[in-house]
This record gives sequence, structure tokens and C-alpha cells, in this order.
Amino acid sequence: MKYKLAICGLAVILAIGGSGCNSTQSGTEHSAVQMSATQKSALEVGHKVAKWQIDHLDNLDYLAKRYHKSSSEPRGWIQAAFYIGLTHWAETVNDKLALQQITKMAKQQNYSLLTKRPMHADDHAIGQTYLWLAEQSSNKHAIVPTQIHFDSILADKPTVSLEMKEEPKRPGYEGFAKIAGVGQTHSLWPSYLAENE
Repeated sequence: MKYKLAICGLAVILAIGGSGCNSTQSGTEHSAVQMSATQKSALEVGHKVAKWQIDHLDNLDYLAKRYHKSSSEPRGWIQAAFYIGLTHWAETVNDKLALQQITKMAKQQNYSLLTKRPMHADDHAIGQTYLWLAEQSSNKHAIVPTQIHFDSILADKPTVSLEMKEEPKRPGYEGFAKIAGVGQTHSLWPSYLAENE
């Protein structure tokens, strides 16, 4: 939960810091001073959030044990989301610590993707960080494993359909919400709901 909060916090800081940096100065000199103080405060908090998250990447004690395995893999979607956010932070505020962490992780992982599920987008997400790193550092080796992986997908294109079909399924939130009387029904559950109203 704290991990998600840290990522959300970093996103908020980016939004506050970034929006203030691009705004035009208008009004009194007093408001310009306040804007500058707000930006400075947002940057300080953003740096603290980024540093805290980086410092805790190898210590997941703040998470319930059931989340340790899925959260500990740097190439998994959870850390990929963090690293993608960190690339935006590093680029926006020129955060050298963030750039060092991204570079360190990428080298430790040999710029590789998870390949146990070769067609699964969650396992491709970290590739975005490697692409960004290649652009920032002119290190073209950073994208080689990602390119090889995607080239192999394109060379042996899947033949399964991506068509979405409406089929009766067991009720999820939408079905529960209607049963509980707290929301609108979803078009996938008409027969279930008709039987249980």
C-alpha cells in the first residue's frame, strides 16, 4: 500500500511541479513569490519521495508478505510502473540520483525483459524504461534485448483472435453492486441479474 502511495505521491509532485514550471507569471509580484515557494516545496517533497522509494526497493517490509514476490522483481509490472514514473521525474527535474538508479537497475537486469510469458504486456512494460535510457544516454545496447523480443513476436505473429465476445460469466463487482442495490448493472450480467432480482 505504501508503495502505491509513494508512486501516487511522486505523480502528484510531478503534476504540481510541472504545472507550476510551465505557467505564465501573472498578477502581483507577491503571487510570483508564492508560486516559486510552492514549486520549491513540491520539488523538495518530490526528491524526498523518490529517494525514499529508491532506498526501499530492496526492503519490502512495509508491504504485506503476500506482495513481496510480485513486488520484488525489477522487470515486473509493479516496479516497471515505478521506473517509468521515475524516468519522467528524472527528466522533468534533472534528478541525477533517479538517473543513477534507473541506470543501475537496467545494467543489473542486462536490459532484459521477463520472458516466461513472452506475449504478456505486463512483462514488456520495463522496456519503456530501457528505451528512455537509450535516448538519454545514447546507449543503444539498452534496447537490444527489447528489440530482439519484439522482433521475435512480429516474426511469429499470434493467430488467436482479439475479438471480445459477450459470454455469460460469473458476476464480478457489477453483479455484486446490483445485488447489493448500490449501482448500475453491466450488460454482461443480464441473465444472472434477472434470476437474482
